[in-house]
Amino acid sequence: MPPEKAESMQLQEMVALDWAARLRHLEDLHPRVNALESAVAGLHKDLQNLAEDQKENHKETQQALKDYLEHSQQRMEKGESAMQGAINRLDKNVTGLARKVWFFAGAVWVIIGIAGIAFAMRKELFSAAAAVIGATT
Repeated sequence: MPPEKAESMQLQEMVALDWAARLRHLEDLHPRVNALESAVAGLHKDLQNLAEDQKENHKETQQALKDYLEHSQQRMEKGESAMQGAINRLDKNVTGLARKVWFFAGAVWVIIGIAGIAFAMRKELFSAAAAVIGATT
């Protein structure tokens, strides 16, 4: 065999051995690659489930917040109406009490006025009273 052919055959044999070694290495890596692909697919599915759970939790949280705000608003409205009713009753009571106080103050002034007139005209009143008593007896 000529030396060129021998070198060419040797080169082909080396390349074939290299390719065979690479193929064996790839075959050794194949189960690992499959395991990695399976793990990545599992992680992807877990992430999708987590995203769905997070969306559901977000909806539940939003609904709970909405319910709380509605309940809080209703309680505020009830408290506001109760306070308005209390203010109206207090206003009615204070108005009635003020009316009574003014009436009492007016009555006191009338009594003071009558007493003042009676004190100023005491001599004439005693004379008139004596005349009335004397006239009836």
